[in-house]
Amino acid sequence: MKEKRDNSLLIVGLAAIGLTASATSYAADVFYLPDGMGGNLGPAASESLPTSYSDAVSTSRENSYYYVFDSHYQDTDGNWHGELVTLDGRLFGGVVTEADCRLQLGGHVWEDPATGDVSIAVTHAVVGEDVPDGFPGNDDLCTSVSGGNPDIDLFFNNSVGSPYTGAWHVSAPIAAVGGPNGTFTDDITNVQVTPIGMNCSNASGNSGAIETTYDDNGAGSRASFSFNNIITPNGIFSCAVAGELYSVWEVALDEDDYTPSSFGTVSPVSRGVVDYIN
Repeated sequence: MKEKRDNSLLIVGLAAIGLTASATSYAADVFYLPDGMGGNLGPAASESLPTSYSDAVSTSRENSYYYVFDSHYQDTDGNWHGELVTLDGRLFGGVVTEADCRLQLGGHVWEDPATGDVSIAVTHAVVGEDVPDGFPGNDDLCTSVSGGNPDIDLFFNNSVGSPYTGAWHVSAPIAAVGGPNGTFTDDITNVQVTPIGMNCSNASGNSGAIETTYDDNGAGSRASFSFNNIITPNGIFSCAVAGELYSVWEVALDEDDYTPSSFGTVSPVSRGVVDYIN
């Protein structure tokens, strides 16, 4: 009888350990919109996020946890939606140059189970990709080049943010991200943009910041990031970004100016259309 009681206690103890481990060792799940609106290379209805940046990247280019957000997206009927993003440069607070551009950002997503924070490290950005027919086109400044450099450039060329070296970065607790109906507002850090050769932020090492709002927009709608703020810290010259980017599928970004911790000039293909994370 005593041996049986001990075994029972051992089983209960092991079960408790197992429950504790499962509560801390598994990341949040990312839920995708169904096939036709984007999916996970299959598609999958949902899957667990990786638990580190290195895991999000090291799953290989084809299977990395990489997601692209675009100012324009296509629905299941082939119809396009979206609007250009406004990028402006200001001198002493007054707008001196402005451009409405198609904007695409792509990055790796993961959750740190130790903190419960969900992060995205943006590794590629494209300004001025062709706009779908029937929509207002990019302003000339979005695609023009002066002295061999784009007139509007987004930089990743610094050493801030190891292990996601050079990437723009934002994170938030899973309690805020968790959906459906998950949303948070915080700064994307490590940001630098240069319109017409002038730095938007006067932070050393290109390490500026801009406020963004993430919203999964409820179950059945694609997640998005929106901007309507100035890149800080700014000096006499400053820049503002206003617009919204939506989760898209099967898109890869080709950009010479990419972060050194990414795969290279061409990003991985976007893994799926994010519905929500929970």
